[in-house]
Amino acid sequence: MQNSKNKKQSTPNLKKPAQTNVNQSKKGSFLDITDVFFTKYSKIFFWVGFGLTLLFSLLLFDMKVSDGGDDSAYIVRAYEFIHNGVFPIFQGPLYPIVLSFFVLIFGVKVSLLKLLSLASILGQYYFLHKAFSKRIPSSILYPALLTISVSTSFLYYTSQTYSEGFFMLLQSIFLWLVFKYLIDTKEDEKSIKETYKNYLWIGLIIFAIIWTRNVGMGAAIALIGYLILNLEWRKLAYSLGAIVAVLLPFEVFKRLLFHTEGAQFSNQASGLLLKDFYNPAKGNEDIVGLFHRFIDNSNLYLSKHFFVFIGLKPEDMPQITSKLTILVYIMVIWALIAVVKKNKPLFFSILYTGFMLLVTFFAVQKHWDQPRLIIPYFPLLIISIYTGFYYFLKLKWFKKGQILYLLPFLIIFFASFPRVLSKVDKHSKTLQANLSGNIFYGMTPDWVNYIKMSEWVDENIAAEDMVACRKPEISFVYTGRGFYGMYNVPTMDPDTFLMSLNKKPGFVPLTVNIIQMSNSPQVQQFHRQMSQYTYTLINSSLMNDSNQIIGNKVLAVYLVPEQYKDSAVVFGNNLGIEFESDLPGIIRTFLKDNWSFAIHNPDLMIEELRANKIKYFILASLRKNPSANTGDIITTLHRFIYFVQLKYPNIYKEVHTIGATEPSTLIKIYY
Repeated sequence: MQNSKNKKQSTPNLKKPAQTNVNQSKKGSFLDITDVFFTKYSKIFFWVGFGLTLLFSLLLFDMKVSDGGDDSAYIVRAYEFIHNGVFPIFQGPLYPIVLSFFVLIFGVKVSLLKLLSLASILGQYYFLHKAFSKRIPSSILYPALLTISVSTSFLYYTSQTYSEGFFMLLQSIFLWLVFKYLIDTKEDEKSIKETYKNYLWIGLIIFAIIWTRNVGMGAAIALIGYLILNLEWRKLAYSLGAIVAVLLPFEVFKRLLFHTEGAQFSNQASGLLLKDFYNPAKGNEDIVGLFHRFIDNSNLYLSKHFFVFIGLKPEDMPQITSKLTILVYIMVIWALIAVVKKNKPLFFSILYTGFMLLVTFFAVQKHWDQPRLIIPYFPLLIISIYTGFYYFLKLKWFKKGQILYLLPFLIIFFASFPRVLSKVDKHSKTLQANLSGNIFYGMTPDWVNYIKMSEWVDENIAAEDMVACRKPEISFVYTGRGFYGMYNVPTMDPDTFLMSLNKKPGFVPLTVNIIQMSNSPQVQQFHRQMSQYTYTLINSSLMNDSNQIIGNKVLAVYLVPEQYKDSAVVFGNNLGIEFESDLPGIIRTFLKDNWSFAIHNPDLMIEELRANKIKYFILASLRKNPSANTGDIITTLHRFIYFVQLKYPNIYKEVHTIGATEPSTLIKIYY
């Protein structure tokens, strides 16, 4: 064997054996031939995919922050961490901490910060290739790399300050380290003295993944599951030890230095079981509700967003197709079964991908519907599906159909390529204008007016006067000034509300539906006389399966002194007012019939404003549908001030307005 090896190494002509392999493959199946072909030209395919990714990333480079606000939030947390020592608790802290070093050196320069995402995506391309090269069939790897290199949905994250690009880089390094140190190495091949550094590297990368996205805990669980399935107990023990050895000191350090409480992923976990993350009054999901959430999210992300990623559905208003969801699940499950004994790296990557998707689909709220929640797993999902098709055609019954193997890749590539070219063409003027200094070019009027109002506030309102707005992170990025973020209207829990009615002796509740108040002088007159007694406003609606409102109520609950109750009722009856008699029964009906409702207490809302020293509101006309001015806007602050002014009609006055259409208005609060 030794002589043979030396003889092989001393062979001067390497081209002859390569030619022999090709000739041998011609006697094999079509997939054998394509494997040899992609392997032979692997460097060319790698650099073509890498070049396309870099080229289109630069041509599609977006110098603005997104209208979602989460990407700006990472910048705010980075600034707060490096300048004020505020540890970024919400979501994963590692990405803002990494950003903070760039903020320290360059300041809040959005375009420069975006380059970190570009570098991360290119890095994940490199490490993804490094992880899978020579470990999986080349016919799977290189078509997958080419597929992601022309996906506009994927390329979008190369110029955003979301954490997705950074997470994908860490994820690809994680796979490479697992393949190299755990899968390629036999359990009893080396002692712990020889391999402890390898396990520490794995512990470090898992720590980094968890500290980047809370769902990253799934990486550790997927690894543990894989080692248990393969009965590799020593590797399991060493891996667990390494994870604890790395993660625990950082958690202790975080608590001692920054006085934070709870493990990293626990900060959001309590909200994941809520029926509505923004309205705790609706309570927690039960088992049936979680199952429905899983089905709904599976359809949203697999049959809608995933098929947008691969260019087979339009980016504008794609529709759910349940049959496609089932098809994707069948392909991935089949791929997992097919490679269980044939290819361990593929088995682990598919197991990891499936687990991360399962966790995501159970955890996230259906109405979030954000493609970025699964974009990190897009490259791995593509590999999984190509794997399923590859090994399906490897079955002896379907070998004659192997010539069809590249058909799905070709369909996807030539569906995605024209789309990316079209986007480059449309974006060229915006990119040119932004590079020349026109930051507003390409923005819709609602955002132009909002950002200009933020700048006006920075120039005209004293720094110590707090201003509330819906997108404080975006306001900060464009002004460098802190704003108060108001993401929802405060609500009362139904049980707390009902119990509170009995805690005011000498007062009795009267309930009136004031939904028609704007069109009813009688209701207006009654409410004006009773506004000082307003205790809560219950905003409720009932939707049908077509998402149409079939019931709607705004119930004003007045707590009236007991001695005035009869006169108030008589006054209302004379105006034709109908009183709701069974308030607890109404609440029970809302809960039973699945009404969407929220209970607002104006006095508690005023207390929030006082506690945060808020003196101004920016009432913006930010579109719910970013692509069209339908008149439907984000009304969080409008609803807040509406419910407060129902009790305190002179609570505010307008100060300044920017924009004739889709305006932003600054109002001042008078307590």
